Amino acid sequence: MPPAGDDPSVSREGFTLQEIEIAAQSAIDPYFEGAVFLTIPNLAGLEVEEAYLVTTSLPFNLQLKGGTFRSQFGRNNTMHLHMQYFTRRPLMTSLLFGEDGLRGPGAQASVLLPLPWFATLYAEAFSLTPPGDLAGVATFGGGERLTPDNLTYTAVLEQFFELAESHSLLVGLNFATGRSVDCPLGVPCVAPAAMEGPRSYLYGGDVYYKWKPANVAQSYASFQWTTEFYVRTLADGGPSEGAGYSEAVVQIARRFYLGGRFDLTGLPSGPNVPRRYGGAGSLTFAPSEFSRVRLYGQELGGPGVQSTTVGFLQVEYSMGAHGAHPF
Repeated sequence: MPPAGDDPSVSREGFTLQEIEIAAQSAIDPYFEGAVFLTIPNLAGLEVEEAYLVTTSLPFNLQLKGGTFRSQFGRNNTMHLHMQYFTRRPLMTSLLFGEDGLRGPGAQASVLLPLPWFATLYAEAFSLTPPGDLAGVATFGGGERLTPDNLTYTAVLEQFFELAESHSLLVGLNFATGRSVDCPLGVPCVAPAAMEGPRSYLYGGDVYYKWKPANVAQSYASFQWTTEFYVRTLADGGPSEGAGYSEAVVQIARRFYLGGRFDLTGLPSGPNVPRRYGGAGSLTFAPSEFSRVRLYGQELGGPGVQSTTVGFLQVEYSMGAHGAHPF
């Protein structure tokens, strides 16, 4: 599998620092809010993960967002590492979205639809560059000239349903299209080796269910389940290739969470997304909302490859004020 940009270091065993994140969020004036998230992945240099402005007072339930940010595409793509219950992102991320997910400089427009349930429609456009370490076909980032045809476009419909006081359901429908990157095998995907490939189309959906009883003081328990699946097709008769995952996290005590995830790539299988399987498990101890200690293990395998098992002991902590996480 291609390494993800926010993976722990794959070049050595032992101790490593997966990521340092510095965050600043604030209301700027009555019309804008701003956020900046700087990261240092594996001590390899400072990156701007997100830096954007969001409008707060447009009419007709409209909101605009501009800067560099994570696309609203899917459930996992929007999450920073400290929001997850697993050390590594799903296998589909680097294969279909990019090394560090679908993010980059762009603009977003969203509107809260006038429906009986909570539904938001997002439209985005990104100017992406070819990834640095992937070989084969990368989904987005093809084309060196800045033209409308070389931008990446997404459309997302997010729907929230409050099934009962303790039960919530979020359903997302997602579509993205962009110029693919055609890289010669064995050659890093950087200009001028990266060639403008055919247009790619990525479509699929995500489902998130959460059960959390209200006002429970004696027996702490909760359950959350997430499933995502996407298919990529290339224009000009290119193959269809799919990947996804399903994960569940159970709160088994006041400070303990048990998680399991199953990854599947190559359904349907293609030359750039082969059939692979992954099983991951995590046990997270959360002394407070500001710190977590996690045991994580993962096994990867598939037809024609040797199974690989990895394990991590991970510690997370936050200092200072932090904005509320989305549902």
